[in-house]
Amino acid sequence: MKYTLALLLVTAATAPAATLTIVMSNNNNAFNLTNPFLDSTGSNLSSGDLVQLGYFELAGAPVNNGDSFDSFVAVESVSFAVGADGKFTDQVTLDDSIDLPGTSSQTLQFGLRIFDASTSAAASFFNTVTDDEWQFSFSTANPPPTPSELNLVPNFGATNPVWENAGTPFQTSIAIPEPSTSLTALLGLALLTGKRRRK
Repeated sequence: MKYTLALLLVTAATAPAATLTIVMSNNNNAFNLTNPFLDSTGSNLSSGDLVQLGYFELAGAPVNNGDSFDSFVAVESVSFAVGADGKFTDQVTLDDSIDLPGTSSQTLQFGLRIFDASTSAAASFFNTVTDDEWQFSFSTANPPPTPSELNLVPNFGATNPVWENAGTPFQTSIAIPEPSTSLTALLGLALLTGKRRRK
């Protein structure tokens, strides 16, 4: 099965902040390959369903398929919509001092999270993808060349993307807990903590 995801990095470093333009797509015309984003049943996502850009600190970035993706930090102000054919192409420019103020390192590894609804709150399923080649250093001491370009094509590239659920790449296959379930779990934890404190 051939599938591709492209990511283009372009940077213009300034002191003390640096900016990064990320162009993302699951429609790579260079290799004449497209991989539409799919819902949990394998159908194309609906027009307007959500793709979310995020990042990992290098120390917490998943290395292998199935590793924990809990350290994924969404860039909340940046979300994009797929088309009715499941294809997705968009871009964003980030300023590290404005858009990424909570990071503890100058090098981040980016990722994409796809949902089967127009908001994460309304979604029932999601999946997330990253790659160790999707790293960018915001250091002005040794910035990468301008522009930097990266095409992630797993069948031809030296490395493969790391999926939260690699069994169904490009498909929203991880169930999102229902709010009632999450709330019940939190209430139970709070009650248990309260009982322990009283003892």
